[in-house]
Amino acid sequence: MEPKFRKVILTGGFISKAADRGVAFCNEVLKDMSQPVKILECIFGMPEKSWVASMEKDRVMFQKACPKIRMKFSIANPKDFFDQIKKSDLVYFRGGETYKLYDILAKINGWQSALNGKVVVGASAGAYILATAFIHSSQPPKIGCGFGVLPIITVTHYRSTFLHRDNLEESHLFWDKVDKIIESHKKGLSAIKLREGEFIVL
Repeated sequence: MEPKFRKVILTGGFISKAADRGVAFCNEVLKDMSQPVKILECIFGMPEKSWVASMEKDRVMFQKACPKIRMKFSIANPKDFFDQIKKSDLVYFRGGETYKLYDILAKINGWQSALNGKVVVGASAGAYILATAFIHSSQPPKIGCGFGVLPIITVTHYRSTFLHRDNLEESHLFWDKVDKIIESHKKGLSAIKLREGEFIVL
């Protein structure tokens, strides 16, 4: 049975780059939720030694944006992930190395169904693993397969120049290729392109 989410929010990465530094995003994520909001951060795509610092950065951002909302943050671990999801209100799939995140999740049974009724957030690589397909930022860009939790094809960090060290000509050519790949692989999927700092509610 496919999970029915309370809400899904995807970001293009680096949400703090938004003009409001992520305030609208944080408010949307936490809107209409019972307190304290139990937030589970899945940071498997990053080195484990950075997990606590990454969670703390999010905690500070959310509490600054929503000071009247009580929250409890916890860090996911592969062994207990299914049960951790069940006990959470919100699951935040963070970015990092896409295939590292994918490989760890692929070894955990049933986590997709455990998301039923939850608020689900996917940032960068976190959005990729939730999607049916995504565009990996390799040279040249190529199609990748997520877990198909969402019937979309997506790309994050869209039109960013960081991959090409701010070389605008190379960046333009790269993203034009990405657009063509998305058009040729949509096959009935919704195409979602997210710039850094942007988010979308599904």
